[in-house]
Amino acid sequence: MRTLLTVSAVVLVAGATAGCSGVPDTDMAASVGSSTLTHDELFEIMAINEIPTSSAADARSTVASWITLRAASDRLAEQGVVVTDDERAATTTRLETVPVWDELSTSTQEVAIDLTTANELLTRLSNQGIDVIAVIEEAFASADIEVDPRIGTFDGVGDVVALGR
Repeated sequence: MRTLLTVSAVVLVAGATAGCSGVPDTDMAASVGSSTLTHDELFEIMAINEIPTSSAADARSTVASWITLRAASDRLAEQGVVVTDDERAATTTRLETVPVWDELSTSTQEVAIDLTTANELLTRLSNQGIDVIAVIEEAFASADIEVDPRIGTFDGVGDVVALGR
């Protein structure tokens, strides 16, 4: 389960340009297009992956992973490459065996399913010889990405950095 939010180092160093605008919702940790990660979802995702929720650096890293997977998944969907219903159902069944699954909010369960299926989709495409770095670069360049400034700012290349850096 620790790999739920794991994105290969290669994926996280993908270069692109994207901005970070103001924060329209005080409960929003981050957003990509119309998808939002709330603070509660962020903390639950960190907790189930045994990531210290008190660590600002770990929160930024987790948000960066979410942004990367969400933006790439959205970009692929625009191109007609999506996770099938059967793939999503299989992932859901697998995640339901995680001991803390029933303790998670429904919205966090959906985030976990989305992240896992996006990670699996990128892995499958990479194994098929698709340049997933290019997909991620395109996603960063075209996505409307926002991060709560209390967490940091999205740098456009896959990281969320503390403000003032």
